[in-house]
Amino acid sequence: TVCVFSEEIFNAFIHSEGYRDKLLTRWDLRLLLRQLPQFRALVSTVLEKLAHVGEPLALAAGQTLEPRDDIWYLLVEGTGSCDGQTCESGFELGCVPFAQAMLDAFCAATDCRLVGIARHQLQQFMTAVPQFSYLLRKYRIEQGRQDSDWLLGPVQLKEQDHA
Repeated sequence: TVCVFSEEIFNAFIHSEGYRDKLLTRWDLRLLLRQLPQFRALVSTVLEKLAHVGEPLALAAGQTLEPRDDIWYLLVEGTGSCDGQTCESGFELGCVPFAQAMLDAFCAATDCRLVGIARHQLQQFMTAVPQFSYLLRKYRIEQGRQDSDWLLGPVQLKEQDHA
């Protein structure tokens, strides 16, 4: 079923139902995600789906974020420090997919914008959108990360591996 209506009616609908701010936030989040090196190769439809599960987070200069181990945080704008390192756009905290968790506190040096994605939503997203998992794994390879976990499940040793 297809329904065609004017832009004025659509705008009135999203305003009256309280969807306007939510739609603008999702649109902004999609544009923020596009800036991250982890997601530059994703097509728009995948970014749109990712914007559904991501939550924006703002930190003022001087504020500290204690990352949780069930959320993947990505620094989108601003700079800060974590574990003695300067952090810029693309820096990851919390449960980092295909890598070791980064749970050290992040201190914002400037006003920062981050995106947080809950682990359970991330796992569902990775299962539902194979392109995302593939491109994220490819990004990890290009980074040369030594802490990456490339396996999807438990290691099954063959008999010859025991010899």
